[in-house]
Amino acid sequence: MISYSRILMRLVLIFGAGFFSGCAAYNTEMRNSSGEVSYCQNVGWGWLGAPIAVINQHRCESAMRERGFAPVSDVSAQPARQAAALDISGGRPEQQGASKSGGQPQLRELKIPDPWSKMTIPDAKVRSGAVLWAKRQSPDVYLAVSVLSNSVEINVVDQLKLQQQAMVAKVAAPNLFPISEFEVAGIRGNFVHVVGVPSGSKEPVRFTTYVFLKGSNIYRVEISHLERDFFSNRDGVRDVVDLIVKEI
Repeated sequence: MISYSRILMRLVLIFGAGFFSGCAAYNTEMRNSSGEVSYCQNVGWGWLGAPIAVINQHRCESAMRERGFAPVSDVSAQPARQAAALDISGGRPEQQGASKSGGQPQLRELKIPDPWSKMTIPDAKVRSGAVLWAKRQSPDVYLAVSVLSNSVEINVVDQLKLQQQAMVAKVAAPNLFPISEFEVAGIRGNFVHVVGVPSGSKEPVRFTTYVFLKGSNIYRVEISHLERDFFSNRDGVRDVVDLIVKEI
């Protein structure tokens, strides 16, 4: 039988090795057969943070695999079409290819109201299907609109659960809210809140994700802002989301 002192010594050695190893950082790009892209990203420091990052990364990738995703290096299917990006001036995106459903949707010109302003779409958002990236100041709010799929066979609630899992994996001390329903101009969808502290932030951020089916496409609207500004932003966010759902 191994003595208590030997077990304690082993734990000290394991924790000590983790402490001096510094940082563990993971960023795995995952893709499914439909070409949808998502990411498993985890960062941890020190004797406790690094092992937790490993565990969270494994959980995220396992959950994504159950949803039909695989790391890009494991994907044998043809590369996905890159989503067209809506320019800052609000022009229509160009199609990147054609399919039976007509390729990427031609979005109408979205005239989001002041104080919202359109911004250049970050590369990571473009890869995940973003067609609009915008910001509202005082207090700051970020908004992204993405096209998830052009298949009507994909369940909207399952898509939202997948987005929720991906977001939970990116924040510390996550607080999950129940999935709720919304309806705007006859369009029904679901949304969920996730509150947590993302890497590089010192305070909690609220991430709200709306997913809905319109025409033959599933759309995602992502909103992010500091949790302490939630009540200040609530009405303005609701208004712009309603506008986007109507105008897409």
